[in-house]
Amino acid sequence: MTDYLETMIAGGVFRPGERLMPLRELGNRFGVSPSTVRRGIEYLCEKGLLEMRHGSGTYVVEKRSVPENGERSVAVFIISDDLRDSYCAHALRGVQLEAARRKWPLRLFFSTYEEAGTPDFIERHRSAWQCNAVIMLGCYDGLLRQVPRCCPGVGMEMCNSYGGAFSVLSLDPFNAAETAADYFREHGMRHVKILSHELPVFRMRADVFRERWAEFGTSEVVEFDSTDVDCYEREPLRDDSCGYYVTSGTIFHVLAWAFHRETGGELGFERRILSVDGKSLILPGYEPVDTIALDWQDAGTLVMEEAVRRIEQPGTPARRIFLNGTLKTAERTR
Repeated sequence: MTDYLETMIAGGVFRPGERLMPLRELGNRFGVSPSTVRRGIEYLCEKGLLEMRHGSGTYVVEKRSVPENGERSVAVFIISDDLRDSYCAHALRGVQLEAARRKWPLRLFFSTYEEAGTPDFIERHRSAWQCNAVIMLGCYDGLLRQVPRCCPGVGMEMCNSYGGAFSVLSLDPFNAAETAADYFREHGMRHVKILSHELPVFRMRADVFRERWAEFGTSEVVEFDSTDVDCYEREPLRDDSCGYYVTSGTIFHVLAWAFHRETGGELGFERRILSVDGKSLILPGYEPVDTIALDWQDAGTLVMEEAVRRIEQPGTPARRIFLNGTLKTAERTR
């Protein structure tokens, strides 16, 4: 609960001066006792993020200290249709903590997928490239054909370096493929459906796993259109004889809702599914599922460190950084 609240405050979802939901409602939402909620709130008050006003409720602190440094600044783009439902908010928290440690100011630019795909997106945010570096959190490379090359960049969950302008950091698709192959072999699967969509980082995960799995069995790729939510409804996952490799926790989440509406069951327990990215562990409302997880806050810290490296060492080449995920199995009670 405290991690979630801290992340939402960092991402601006809970704004300075905003009143939080009542403690009882928080407890119900996260399945914890009132005393646990109160201890969590007191902890965030001690960190200077919240304040409890007697008889009024709990509020996000109006004025948070912002590090000042006139020499260096970093622009951070965050892509999400809703930060409450985004791993990017956790990554942003890592970026912010590392920036605060170095006393470097950040300029934050929030955008939806629809906004980031508009032809004038770069022009409307031209001022960002006046900073010493640009960070992009999310799959911007599936939406932007080009970016300015006037300062170094770092992209998280991106594949395209834009000709060496950007270092790119993502969950390692090769390590994930090895983990997934072992997982499906352990559970006796011979055929695996790979559920993905067209954004580059997810397509890479699908392609790498398909090549690795060819040594052990057969597979087929079902690629959704990320802009058409209804397309998920057309993949009901009725076949319980095969495995399912889902390249994004968001895909699993939407499929799980569709499955529950159709059957009343829990998809993560009724099919042999392995999801990638660990969103089910950090985002409220996601059904449990076996997943290859990454610590997204740590990933955000590494993104900021890479931006610092490229600023402090001008002319050094962009890098491709892969982070190993960890297999986390959902608790099966039946």
